[in-house]
Amino acid sequence: MKEKQTGIKRDANFELLRIVAMIMIVSLHYWGKSNYLDNVTVGTPGFYLAWFIESCCIPAVNCYVLLTGYFMCEKKFKPGRVIRIWLQVLEYSVIIYFVCCGFGLDSFSGPGLLKSFLPVTNETYWFATKYLLLLFVSPFLNLLLEKCNRVRLTVLCVCLFTLFSLLPSVFYLKDWLDISGGYSLLWFVCLYVFGAAVRKTDYSYLRSKGKCLGGYFASVFLIFAVKTILGLVVYRTGEDISYARVLYQYNFVLTLSAAVFLFGFFKNLKIHSKAAGRIVMFLSPATFGVYLLHLNVYSTKWFFRSILHPEKISNVWLLFVQYLVVVLAVYLLCTMVEKIRLILLENNPLMRKVFEGADRLYEKILKKMLSREEADGKDAS
Repeated sequence: MKEKQTGIKRDANFELLRIVAMIMIVSLHYWGKSNYLDNVTVGTPGFYLAWFIESCCIPAVNCYVLLTGYFMCEKKFKPGRVIRIWLQVLEYSVIIYFVCCGFGLDSFSGPGLLKSFLPVTNETYWFATKYLLLLFVSPFLNLLLEKCNRVRLTVLCVCLFTLFSLLPSVFYLKDWLDISGGYSLLWFVCLYVFGAAVRKTDYSYLRSKGKCLGGYFASVFLIFAVKTILGLVVYRTGEDISYARVLYQYNFVLTLSAAVFLFGFFKNLKIHSKAAGRIVMFLSPATFGVYLLHLNVYSTKWFFRSILHPEKISNVWLLFVQYLVVVLAVYLLCTMVEKIRLILLENNPLMRKVFEGADRLYEKILKKMLSREEADGKDAS
């Protein structure tokens, strides 16, 4: 019992980060998928509210991948984990398609059905596709990381940061490194290495909660300030400033720094309350399901664009209240649905045998390949 309680205290801080990051992602979609950011008038209270929240929440996706690098860098590759995530994506894609067809939100068709059964290759969820690819390459990244001491790992991080964050943030006119604003597997690999470096090196500047929180808000305020200035310039001159679009890309230097500092804050956070720890550990397994459920193409089209209409709310306080209610309601409702899916479709003896069987088969094949390689090496010598 003691070990379990200690585990809750030790891990609940990172699981809380998962929850906070997912709420941030829902917030991003509230403003972005409803097209409010495209239609709000520069200089109005709604403009400042929406873009400040956007600035605070934009590091959320980076935090998820940093968490993956932090935990996966010292773990063995397990295909059962990949299968579990793939099935989760598939189940939501197919079930939501049939539900929407049943309610008349879409017409049933062969191509539509086929697309619902191929959500990963069709990038129905871009993050899920890139994340699964990252899991496939993670064993090779771990082999690289094992060969790096503190100095080499730091040099590697500096090189990746310079090439894929700093330079694209400065020379933004051409995506010459094919980063796609942080929507690429290449950027996910960079974040994986950064997360692993935090675990393996324990950099001193990430040991203080106060400094990390200060670094996060400094990055956020700089993003928001530059966006506001550029927005006012565009509004008054009528000229398009392309650099404004770079500010909210995932590989933008300030977005990355905000994510790293936010990660550092939660890394040092201690949750002493057992009740709070249990609540966090109860909610956190459902976070990825929240993403899959609320960001399906039908959810976006029907809910965020056809029902919300935040642009019709002129009072900024009412707008803020609607934002809070909608984001929390979406998060909690999707969490409930995901909890039901976990009980019915995943957390059962049959699926556990499937996942464990895949892991055992992989280990068996890997051992045979390694033993054969070792035998070939002896014969060659």
